[in-house]
Amino acid sequence: MQFTALTSGDGPGSQRKRDLKRRLTSPRSPLLQKLQVGGDGFNLQHPRRLKDRREDAITRRNEQRVSSELQNQQQQCRERFLGRWYHVRQLYAVVSETVTARSEAMASRPKLPPSAGGTSSPSTPAKPSDPLTPAPLHNLTAMSWLIDVAREFRHGFASHRVTMPQMEIAFGSGLQLSLLSARSSTPTAASLRNVFQAFQHESESSTIDYRELLSALVVLDRWREGEKKMVARWFHEFAFPLTENSTAIGDMKMATRGCDLQRMLFTACGDEADEFKMQPFVKELLASMTQRGRSYIAETTFWEYSVLRSCMDTWLVHKRRQDEVAAADIRGRQLQQDLLLLQLMQAERGLMEVEDKLSGAVEARARKSDEMGRRRSFVAATDRVHASRKMQKQKDQRIQYKASRERAVELEAKQAWAAIAEQVAAEVRTATLTWLETAEAKDQINTEATRIFETDAKWIRNELDRDPENAPFRIMPRGCRWQVFLEAPHGAITRKLTKAFYLNTVTYEKYWCGEVVIEECEGIAREVIIQWRIDDALARLNEKEAEWALQRRQNIAATRIQMLFRCRQARSVCRRIIRNSFVKRIDPGSGEIVYFNLARPQETRRRPPKLIDSDEVLIPVESSTWVYRQDIHGSGYYERVDTGETSCGPPDHYILCTRCSVHFVTRRKISSGARYCIGCYANFRYASRREAATVEEESGWTKMPVQPANCMVCRSAAAHFVCTDCTHDATCTRCFNAVHGRLAKSKTHAAATSLVNRASE
Repeated sequence: MQFTALTSGDGPGSQRKRDLKRRLTSPRSPLLQKLQVGGDGFNLQHPRRLKDRREDAITRRNEQRVSSELQNQQQQCRERFLGRWYHVRQLYAVVSETVTARSEAMASRPKLPPSAGGTSSPSTPAKPSDPLTPAPLHNLTAMSWLIDVAREFRHGFASHRVTMPQMEIAFGSGLQLSLLSARSSTPTAASLRNVFQAFQHESESSTIDYRELLSALVVLDRWREGEKKMVARWFHEFAFPLTENSTAIGDMKMATRGCDLQRMLFTACGDEADEFKMQPFVKELLASMTQRGRSYIAETTFWEYSVLRSCMDTWLVHKRRQDEVAAADIRGRQLQQDLLLLQLMQAERGLMEVEDKLSGAVEARARKSDEMGRRRSFVAATDRVHASRKMQKQKDQRIQYKASRERAVELEAKQAWAAIAEQVAAEVRTATLTWLETAEAKDQINTEATRIFETDAKWIRNELDRDPENAPFRIMPRGCRWQVFLEAPHGAITRKLTKAFYLNTVTYEKYWCGEVVIEECEGIAREVIIQWRIDDALARLNEKEAEWALQRRQNIAATRIQMLFRCRQARSVCRRIIRNSFVKRIDPGSGEIVYFNLARPQETRRRPPKLIDSDEVLIPVESSTWVYRQDIHGSGYYERVDTGETSCGPPDHYILCTRCSVHFVTRRKISSGARYCIGCYANFRYASRREAATVEEESGWTKMPVQPANCMVCRSAAAHFVCTDCTHDATCTRCFNAVHGRLAKSKTHAAATSLVNRASE
């Protein structure tokens, strides 16, 4: 069961108040204890400075307001307490006595079977004519009837505001009593009526908040069980200041001594036993009220401490200024001169504060600008790194792709030449076998067989021992089917038993070098001659392969040179197109150089196109003199690029765009004479391309630099007027009057546009 009057103090607000109290009750710092508050000759009650007097007046008003609010709250709490407490205790005592008597009667009644005549109603104690005298509190027990009554209130009504009949119904249901039949003769009903009148916030109101009544009953029901915290929370509503707290505050009108409050609380007790039971509760109640007073004292002390601290800080600054003036003026001026100097210093201090604020604002703006510059540079560096990595990745991919293609071509060529070499070897072997049957071949076979037969076996063994890797190819040609090897008989590797032998690597025939005969040497010689002819054929084939590879490399180099030349030509063409399509102009908002695309007016770049590379300086500039700018509020003005001069309106003798009337003209249409800025010119060309099937020729336009316009008639004076009906010709005042004043048809022309004194417009 929860009541709004018993709300807990746990929350962010109570946490802040506890922190404030902890700071106020903490000891002062040693430095503040050593300092003499107010200084020599400083009167806190009568401050000399206007600022100090104003602060003291504000502090006194705050203290008076807080004190008056506290007095009002204390007076209201006292009135509520005096008007409610007696009736609440009377109701609790009467109901508790009634419920206790009924419980004792029910317990003492004999358990008899019901009579045949019908069920008998439980006997109720006799109702005396006079009101029941409340029994002593120590004779009462904590009743469960309060829980039943609270449950009836909570379940029976949707709102916490109830009327007198509703309260009687709830009490009657919870106590199982009939309070509506004989309302005037029932003590419980009379107590309820008195309590209802006591808890009415307004005399005209017909409802009360039943949560307040239940909270008061909870206090009387729970004080005997040691739950003093709930009682202290409820008594917070009926508390009034103690004498101890009021002495510290300085207000003794509503003060009550602790013994007097204790005596007032004990008046609700029946005898000494009640007072003895109530004593712990009263002590905790007084401690709680003292703590509340201390909280108020801490808050007041905080305000006084703040005022003293402010006065002390002001005095320290004033004293420091006096010391500086005394050290600077060693000859000692009179009091009037000191006052004048102090006023001058105060004025300078105010100016210095203004300058500090201005410098702080300028520094903050500079830091913000630097931070934005660093951020832009970081973003630009990140974009450059990303672009370079992307380009490097694409370059690596192209290189890898080309290398893979080269490797594939080389592998294919290598496989083709290997197949050709095998085919050549097979054809040479077939032709050589046929040639070996001739007489000339037989002579070579005999000569080679004799050399092999006469070769000493020990010499062969020594060569193989000395150089096992290269010696066999010095004895027999490389690639021959017959090769020379060493063998150790019976597995004993000794120099004495090691022998050399000839081995056919195809048929695995084996001949010992020391036991070979001439017929066997002839067979070996035939294979040697065949291998010689194969080696000659392969040598010629290798020469052809080298010639083919050289020719292939030359073709690749020639193709690459042609591609590089064509790329250079294409790049020069692209750069020329870019120079004709892009214009460098000043961004009105940021003042940075941007690249404007004439072919696509909606496109504006912060960086130049990559293909332009070193030709970026050749991109034309919109204006090298005056440009249109905008401030941080969006208001437009004009700025000169080379000198930094600014103007609210367009400078004199400079012609503005016919369409937007903001930017300076850079193009003029030959057919109509209309002048356009670079943006309007691009939009006009873009719209013409979208509407017409044919593209308008560039020759129909002329370029105009941003410079003061000269008279189209005299060619010497600066132009002052532009007549839209005269093909937008710019003329000086004399020529304009001569042309438009002499011809009758010129008098019907529209009003001319002035080129001077346009700042006020």
